[in-house]
Amino acid sequence: MRASKFLILIVCLAAVAFADDFKTINGKEYKHVKVKRVEPDGIILITSSGISKVYFTELTKEVQERYHYDAQKATSYTAEQNEKIAALERQRLAESQQRAEEREKYWGRRATPPPSQNNSLANASSDQQGNPRENPEPAQGPRNCYMEVRDVLSGLEIQRNWETSWGSYDRDYFGRLILNIRLGTVSRTGGPMKIQWFWIGRPLIDINRLIVYGKGEKVVEVPARYFAECYAAAPVLKNHTLNLVARGERYVSGAQHDGWIVCASDSKGHILAEKASSESLLTLFNDGDQFAKLPSAE
Repeated sequence: MRASKFLILIVCLAAVAFADDFKTINGKEYKHVKVKRVEPDGIILITSSGISKVYFTELTKEVQERYHYDAQKATSYTAEQNEKIAALERQRLAESQQRAEEREKYWGRRATPPPSQNNSLANASSDQQGNPRENPEPAQGPRNCYMEVRDVLSGLEIQRNWETSWGSYDRDYFGRLILNIRLGTVSRTGGPMKIQWFWIGRPLIDINRLIVYGKGEKVVEVPARYFAECYAAAPVLKNHTLNLVARGERYVSGAQHDGWIVCASDSKGHILAEKASSESLLTLFNDGDQFAKLPSAE
């Protein structure tokens, strides 16, 4: 009995490991692909252009039987996945509403200073004889800052210029990212902060080298004991691949995204908070000399 189970396991692993061909009932073909995962409602394929999911309802009855397709289980699985997506969307909506209520409550508590206080502040700039004094030292800027960075959009678009059934193709790839940056302070003083972001990539012709393919900055006013938000959109990153199987040649150009770095500083340029998509990029950013040497692709 154990031997038969072991044999079945080997056959299943072999089916996943080796390349296969699939054709949908609409005539679309998937050549030399590998099955990454089998789900109740479809199969996840690793293709030359990335990862794709093909639903069993799009495949022939022979393929459905090979992977033990059960329509009832597929319907239940799809409903479960849709409910998870809906629950996530409800959670995001609730968080957005909570942030809006927090802002409204915060600004509702702020009172306009009475005229007497304004007059006393205005008179503080002159001495008892009425002579003007030098401007007092500005109040200390924000301290005890925190930063949160979320990836709210990651997209990859593939433009197929031409391709053949034996594996040759010519394609353009377009990638885009958008970050949501939340900057806050728990101290009694707020004020302006400058947020800077850097988009880090790797040129395809020299994949071991890092470049800065985009950057930007924005000044935000952070209230005391509260936060401000902004968005950072990366430039559209394009790369090109020409694969010629018959000649055994492959040509690439452009760059691919590697990560991001975000930092916040006060009016004097002191870094208050910093984040990066990886520990290695954060280490690189803290090494000012090495970071300054990164070439720019802008």
